[in-house]
Amino acid sequence: AVVSTQSTGRFYFFFLLSNFVSRNFAPPSLSCTGHKGNMKFKLITVRHGQTLGNAASVLQGHDDSPLTPLGIASSAKTGNALREIQFNQVYCSDLGRARETLQCMGMYKGCKLDKRLRERHWGPWQGRNWKEYQRASADTGGKSLAGVETDDAMTARWEKFLSELVDTLHTSSPSDPAILLVTHGGMVRVIGRYLTALSPNPINVDQMSFPNNCISEFDVIVGEGGIVTGCEVVRLLDAEHLKRPFMRPKE
Repeated sequence: AVVSTQSTGRFYFFFLLSNFVSRNFAPPSLSCTGHKGNMKFKLITVRHGQTLGNAASVLQGHDDSPLTPLGIASSAKTGNALREIQFNQVYCSDLGRARETLQCMGMYKGCKLDKRLRERHWGPWQGRNWKEYQRASADTGGKSLAGVETDDAMTARWEKFLSELVDTLHTSSPSDPAILLVTHGGMVRVIGRYLTALSPNPINVDQMSFPNNCISEFDVIVGEGGIVTGCEVVRLLDAEHLKRPFMRPKE
């Protein structure tokens, strides 16, 4: 068979074009790359266990109270439910009820405490009954009362934490790392609102309840420049593990 020079030239041209496209326009990888490229990571949030303040419907904010016996038992169940996951790093609010929860979960060793994961600061309403605040704020159209930390301020705390977390993962973690955050109801709401808005099917978390020890799990996608561009919601505000009997881990 005879192949014309013109046909050979066209073949070579499309061969070069194909290589150029495959090198420059291939779908992005979602594994950690060691630089600010594309990656994904698993993020799990846990709300702290029930406290004496929770049981009395007190707005705790940056104040504190210890876990109740139920809070201690439920936190142990929560740790048991997550024991199969190998976390690359554990972060915890520095408030006592979050730290006590993590201790009961059996995951305190090596954790990093971070003030940005604290509950909302309730200002002059800290230590007062939740129903009092609800009555006082009924006519504000959903806005925070004077002296109370706003949603925007809490979101700013979260965004700064998330940005630094992504930077850390790019430089120090293996592919598809798993991160655990033990925090508070208000911050769980902020994180859930932020990440579900990036999912293919956004969810209105403000219409949902946030039980103590609830678990939320997200697969977070980070694009070029370290920007979080997407999220898959694996589970949200899940408390099913609390209904099961505690099974002591095998030695």
